[in-house]
Amino acid sequence: MASSSCSNSCGCAICKTSAPCSARVADYAWSNDQRIARLTGRPFSDAYRHKVLADHTRRFDSGPATLAIIGVAVAAPERAFHALKAIQHARYVEGRDVTDLTVLAQVLRTLDLPEIADRLETPDEAWMAAYRSRLGSARTVMHRLGAEGVPALIVATGDSRRLLRANALFGSMDMLVAGLKAA
Repeated sequence: MASSSCSNSCGCAICKTSAPCSARVADYAWSNDQRIARLTGRPFSDAYRHKVLADHTRRFDSGPATLAIIGVAVAAPERAFHALKAIQHARYVEGRDVTDLTVLAQVLRTLDLPEIADRLETPDEAWMAAYRSRLGSARTVMHRLGAEGVPALIVATGDSRRLLRANALFGSMDMLVAGLKAA
């Protein structure tokens, strides 16, 4: 379905709706990233700013990374969080293009997930069905709870779901903990 040469013009299920990152979007993202860095201590490097945000030919799209995480979650669920951290590090610290399936496959190979990396480069219909199903489920829950965009944090307790507003994520740690306890 998709190929390792995935690009804005390939028309695959992941790329067909994405668009290049404009200067306006890049500036907005960088200002949010700086706020997140101040609040959390998480790094957003100059490599990320100059190689990812300043390159307006690159897509601003979480679809390929989401596809990778879902693939790991299906095949090796105990490794999904570790894979997410590695993908975030590749983007925000190393400044790598995680909209490229080849780059994502390289990241997965460094985690000793070669079979998943191989499938990611040419995802089959079963993988794409899992991707569409998980995205559909997430969108349904977000819509039901009134979540609009990202970031959004949905707290689950048993069958109950509750949305914490984004200001809880960008405020003090005490505010976030209070919101989580109230859930």
